Amino acid sequence: PSLLPPRVAVHFGLGGVADGWASRDAFPWMALLPALVIGVVFDLLQIMFACVPGRWLKVPNRDYWLSRENLPRMRAICREFMYELGIVVQLFLAFATVMVILANRVQPVRLHEPVFLWALGALLAYSLFWNIRFIRAFREEALKKIP
Repeated sequence: PSLLPPRVAVHFGLGGVADGWASRDAFPWMALLPALVIGVVFDLLQIMFACVPGRWLKVPNRDYWLSRENLPRMRAICREFMYELGIVVQLFLAFATVMVILANRVQPVRLHEPVFLWALGALLAYSLFWNIRFIRAFREEALKKIP
């Protein structure tokens, strides 16, 4: 027996009410394809930080970080942060997919909106926290080195 009905709700409006549908056969692709694309994008971002000329990168304390001795560390910091963000985004997508599957297992089909909104809020809060940490990583290390 399948975990999903033949017609799967894949989009939900206010109140968690289903307002977009797909076939059971299409759903795995609808769930996996965005995850694969986002994974590739974050991998490409990590490669970009290793290959792009430093003059194209915008970071705080630019002169410090683009110097010959600090550029490798700057690239490593960027790669580490992109890797971390990529993992968090993938975890959110996996959580959203599980929420959609669970919503389709009850009648009437309904997304548990408070839980989903809590998770979305957590992702947005994490994004803000990530940005602050990213900027501070470049400021604090550079400030330690200034005589």
